Amino acid sequence: MYVVLNTHREHWLKDNYDGTARYDAVYKNLWNGIAEHFKDFSDHLIFDVLNEPDGAFGDWNGGPTPNDPQALTFTRKINALFSITITQVQSS
Repeated sequence: MYVVLNTHREHWLKDNYDGTARYDAVYKNLWNGIAEHFKDFSDHLIFDVLNEPDGAFGDWNGGPTPNDPQALTFTRKINALFSITITQVQSS
């Protein structure tokens, strides 16, 4: 069995993200804590960055679309921050 852990309901981020260091720091701290907690679990635990991005990252419900240049910039930035944060945590 595999388990996917994601930030599906992180509306504080999705609704307010503006690419600033303030939100990046909170998001990085969140995922660093998650990665540290689960660092010795098997590779059947999979982390997912946003799961169904919306809000500032783009959606089809009235905000910027997922292919909006700013939404793409935000999505790429948060994906990179996630990757860097997760890969820096080493298992024991």
